[in-house]
Amino acid sequence: MSYIFPQTADGRSADAIMGYPDNLKIQSSMTLFAEVSSPGLVFERVLQKYYGEAKDPKTIEFLERDLRATS
Repeated sequence: MSYIFPQTADGRSADAIMGYPDNLKIQSSMTLFAEVSSPGLVFERVLQKYYGEAKDPKTIEFLERDLRATS
């Protein structure tokens, strides 16, 4: 059971559910949390279901840049 999106959201895209720009904010947030948490949690499932597993490239870029700056 998903606590982020109600079951009635099945079959609809994140854009249809949240609208712009919130659909991008959710993808970015789910990417961030998926990157810093254990595999298989809800964050990856949301990315899989609503974004075809695509992580937000700008969030990944930010994380990589931050990692290089702190290394």
